[in-house]
Amino acid sequence: DLIGGPATFIQSAATLVPHVEYNSATGQYLVAWWNNSGGGAAFYGVSVNGADGAVVGGVRLISGYFSAYDALDFAYNAGSGDFLLVTHGGGSQDWEDAAVSIKADGTPYDNGFILTQTGKVNGNYNPRIVASAATGRYLSVTSTNFAAIQGQFATSSATGGSPTPTPAPAPAPRSSTPAMSLDVPSHGQA
Repeated sequence: DLIGGPATFIQSAATLVPHVEYNSATGQYLVAWWNNSGGGAAFYGVSVNGADGAVVGGVRLISGYFSAYDALDFAYNAGSGDFLLVTHGGGSQDWEDAAVSIKADGTPYDNGFILTQTGKVNGNYNPRIVASAATGRYLSVTSTNFAAIQGQFATSSATGGSPTPTPAPAPAPRSSTPAMSLDVPSHGQA
């Protein structure tokens, strides 16, 4: 059944990839979206009271450094009491995925960190994240070049933990490339 009518939390010229997640500790939802104001693009967010749908604390910047108009997912982790947002990287690592730690109240902890280390590829697409309350960790997955699924465990910086570093990929197995020649005695030589 519907409860009340639809609510408008914000109006803007360009809002894309909205996402919502519930914080079971505060009873509030965190709503985030990509917004392009013409002067720059970023992820913005607003907390919404679960009891009456009222906006709590107004609209705020969630991620000004890492943001993409086509990649946004985040999860609340009841074990660590915070959120972790995933999107595309930026700057010289725009093909990688990045994560931003978000406190329980919906404010960002820092500017974020690079989450994947897939090497310079055509890109990672559709990053997704899920939380484990039992471990306080997150698992993020991404589609690399639309040809492989990469996964990475991480913790949020907001809880005092540090992001789980991505291990370097295992070296490729060496193939045998012998470089030798055999000389046989020619006719009349011993």
